[in-house]
Amino acid sequence: MRLPKWSGWTIEIVMHRVRRAAAIVALLLSAAATGKAEEIPIPHSSPSDAQPSPASLSRYADLVPPATNTNTAPAPAGNLAYPAVGDTTPAPSASSTGEGMALHPGTGGAGRHRPALFNSVNTSRKVVALTFDDGPHAKLTPQLLDILRRENVRATFFVLGSLVEAYPQIVQRMAAEGHEVANHTWDHPRLPSLSTEKFDRQIRDTTAIIEKNTGQKVTVMRPTYGLYNERVKNDLLEKYRLDIILWSVDPNDWKKPGANTVARRLIEGAHPGAILLAHDIHPGTIAATPIAIAGLKAKGYEFVTVSGLLAMDEAPKPTPAPSPAKTAENKAPGAAN
Repeated sequence: MRLPKWSGWTIEIVMHRVRRAAAIVALLLSAAATGKAEEIPIPHSSPSDAQPSPASLSRYADLVPPATNTNTAPAPAGNLAYPAVGDTTPAPSASSTGEGMALHPGTGGAGRHRPALFNSVNTSRKVVALTFDDGPHAKLTPQLLDILRRENVRATFFVLGSLVEAYPQIVQRMAAEGHEVANHTWDHPRLPSLSTEKFDRQIRDTTAIIEKNTGQKVTVMRPTYGLYNERVKNDLLEKYRLDIILWSVDPNDWKKPGANTVARRLIEGAHPGAILLAHDIHPGTIAATPIAIAGLKAKGYEFVTVSGLLAMDEAPKPTPAPSPAKTAENKAPGAAN
C-alpha cells in the first residue's frame, strides 16, 4: 500500500497543532499547580493555520507575492487597571526610546499615562480603535491596507515578530500610512507557560524588529489568546513599560461566520472608547472591514489607533456629595436622620 505523499506545508501544519496541544496541556498543569493563570476565554486562531511560517518560506517563495505600495460581550466600563488621577510618567528619554526613535502620533507625549491593562477606555467621544492580530499576511494584509487607505482609517496591527522578519515591507507600509504597529509576540506562544528567558525573547525581539522597520517606539502589546498571569502582567507593565491591550468587542471572525456577520457584530458591539478585535489572516475579515467601517461611520464613529485612544482616556467623574443645605431641603417632612 502506498502512503499519501504529504507536502512540507501539510507536515508543518500537523506539527504546529501537535505543539499547540502540548502547550495547552502544559498550561493546564501549570495553572493547576499555581492557581495563578488568568485567561480571557476567547480562542484565537494560529497564524500557522493561515499561512506558512517564515522558516518554510524559502520552499514556497514562488507562491508569495511581493507586498504592494458572534455576539459581543457587554461593553466594560473603561480600562481594567485605571491609573490614579495625575499618575503619569515623564516623557520618554532618548535612552529609553532609542536613538532617534519617535513615539507613534497620539501617545500623549509628556502626559502619557503609566502603563496599565485596557480593554476599552473611558471617553464621551464616539471613537473606536480597530485592531488586527496575527499578521502580517503576505496576501491579505496588503489588501486590508488598500481598504484602510481608501477609507482614510487608521488602525493598530498587533504583529508577530517572525512575520515582520518575513514581510518587512508590509510593516514598513503600515507605519508609512499612519497605522500603529504593536507587539503580539514572536511566534504566538502562550506566555504564562514560558520560562522567563523565553518570555523575554518573545517580547524583546519582537519589539526590536518592529522598531527597526517602523522607526517608532513600541508602547502597546496584546498577549496571545488574551492570556496572562501575574508574572506576565507585571513584566509587561513594569519591566517593558508596555500597555496591555485586550478588547471589548470580539466578532469571533476566527470561526469564519461570514463577512456580513463579522461586520454586523463589530457595528452592533461598538461603543465610545471600544477596542475592536479582528484578524488580518482571514479572507472573511478583509471582506467585512469596508462594511463595518461604513456602518460605524454612519453611526457617527471615528477611528483612531490604540495609542490615540489611550490618549483620550478620561478619569471617571466623581459623584459630588450633596451639600447639607440641599440634604435638608430634600428631606421629606418627618423623615428620620
